[in-house]
Amino acid sequence: MGTMWEEYGQYSSPITCDEPVPDGAGNVVLPLRWSGGSQDLYVGARDGWDLSGSGATFTPTSQSGGVLGFSTPADGGLPWMTYLDTTSLEFTTLPAETARVVMTAVDPTGGLRAFLADGTLKAYSATGELRWSVPVSLSAPLKALGVDAQGQTLLLAAGDTRFGASTVEGVWVDVAGQPGLPFLALGQAPAGTYELVPRAQEGLFLGVASGVKSWVAAFKSLQRSSRPAPTWLAQDAGRPLLRLPAGTGYLRYARGGGSSWDCRHEVELIAPSGQSCAQFQLPSQGAPEQACGPLKLAKDGTVTETLPSRSRTDGYYDSEGNRHSINSTACRVRWWPALIQ
Repeated sequence: MGTMWEEYGQYSSPITCDEPVPDGAGNVVLPLRWSGGSQDLYVGARDGWDLSGSGATFTPTSQSGGVLGFSTPADGGLPWMTYLDTTSLEFTTLPAETARVVMTAVDPTGGLRAFLADGTLKAYSATGELRWSVPVSLSAPLKALGVDAQGQTLLLAAGDTRFGASTVEGVWVDVAGQPGLPFLALGQAPAGTYELVPRAQEGLFLGVASGVKSWVAAFKSLQRSSRPAPTWLAQDAGRPLLRLPAGTGYLRYARGGGSSWDCRHEVELIAPSGQSCAQFQLPSQGAPEQACGPLKLAKDGTVTETLPSRSRTDGYYDSEGNRHSINSTACRVRWWPALIQ
């Protein structure tokens, strides 16, 4: 399975552990958020941890050799695009947006898409440069945003759309930023939270979670229609679906282990056709865990696993001999560089 690193963020208090993100180069970024709204970012590598910066809340996404996302000031003002180079530990920022960010989606070819409250769709490169910006007219609230393996963007709006009551409207925007015509994506809008997942080579799958998860549609790249999702997606439909690097298939995982406290992820690799290719288990965490955290997969094949945070109490004595206690929390993650090739 290759070399594994398991690391722990510094004990601090009071903090919230945000989800760690792989950087696409075998390292991991671990955000620690303070109660006042500021944030510390730690970059974990083979030789230890580096504090890369602190300040506004940064929501990173995995790229190649860095992480990209929007930073939000503590006062709730308008966000700005931020790129962190995890080798140099240097930040690159763009000017603040002119409207709040409604939704973002990672581009499998590198970069990010963002839909703003003023109806603008923006495309950013893997290092944060603005590629294009285009207005997109939707007749109902945005429910899902996704980018396929060719860099084409799909927006889905649901509700009382131009196609009728309780329908789903779709709009494709091509890789150059040219919007297509709106189309009827679904004649009946499912209730729940929508998720668009890139297919192996092109297009997207639509999953809807409402208590339980179901896969309701598949979209071919730039086609103004949908088709039913393939039947293999319905097998243990609640398992997350991740596209493998280079479009060779998919990764799905679920909690395994022989007891209720032993968190051990069971991982399955699946061909684009839906045929199972391999199954394996990530090693047990070796200690009782009450929660199984999510897995993330980077473009270089690195897999990260979020571990539950741990708390401890440390004691100290003041100059007068009185004992005091400090409660603190550790943010934890483990990862396997270039595990999936």
